[in-house]
Amino acid sequence: MILRSSIFIGLFSFLFISFSYAGDFLWIENFSIPPCRGAAGSYTTNFDGSPGGFVADSAIVESVIIGGLSRNRPYIGSLASVCENAQVTGDARVYGQARIFGDAEVSDNAQIYENAQVYGDAMVYGNARVYGNAWVYGEDVHVSDNAQIYENARVYQNADVYRNAQVYGNAEIYGNAQVHGNARVFGRAWVLGSARLYGDAEVYGNAVVSEDTLVYGNAKVYGDAHVSETAHVCGNAEVYENAEVYGDAQVSGHARVYGNSEVYGYAQVGGDVQVYGNVQISGNDVILTGNYEF
Repeated sequence: MILRSSIFIGLFSFLFISFSYAGDFLWIENFSIPPCRGAAGSYTTNFDGSPGGFVADSAIVESVIIGGLSRNRPYIGSLASVCENAQVTGDARVYGQARIFGDAEVSDNAQIYENAQVYGDAMVYGNARVYGNAWVYGEDVHVSDNAQIYENARVYQNADVYRNAQVYGNAEIYGNAQVHGNARVFGRAWVLGSARLYGDAEVYGNAVVSEDTLVYGNAKVYGDAHVSETAHVCGNAEVYENAEVYGDAQVSGHARVYGNSEVYGYAQVGGDVQVYGNVQISGNDVILTGNYEF
């Protein structure tokens, strides 16, 4: 049951506040800041009869007719808003103080909630979740399947996140980057360019994976490490601290590359090799055994 009461509080000007009660929850709505930046629209009603959020006249929320009345087929929470040319369809749920705007589309069983924002030409569908303070935006951005974007993460500029991938913390995925499988990106890590991260790979800390790199398997890139150009990091390999892997280099197996070391050119580092300190492995070197420090 929803009960609403309104009061005016004045100092030099009036502020209209609505208190909303639903079960054990209390929301305070500040109507001095109109939804959708004051665009024409209306508050709606959900398929279950609960109060729905604000939907701009220019936006599309799929409707169903129940008892001769038009209701939202997707669930739009009372504090959520769907603005501009955005579309919300299917059994999607948008709630909390989430905002969908621009030309964004949310469909299927996707959920956008808490303070999340989806905008631009972004598409969120399947069983994907975007929540916390996360933003998904820009041209041709897709978040789908069972992917989750949350906390303060950002996914934008043609990026794709799908399957069971997770992006969270303050991580950013952009450019034409793809993160999929069970991969995770978190901390303040960046995955950008045409980089691909998949399998059970992880990128975290302040690490940067860019350009046409592949990070996959159970590989980990973390700390302040950089992997760039067309490098591959795979298997159970780890690249961390201030290490760099670039060019056409490959780090695989159970290899560890760390410290200030660099692996580049067409070099291959695999097996149980450890490369650390200030070592540089380059050219056509193939290193499969031993430890290398300088």
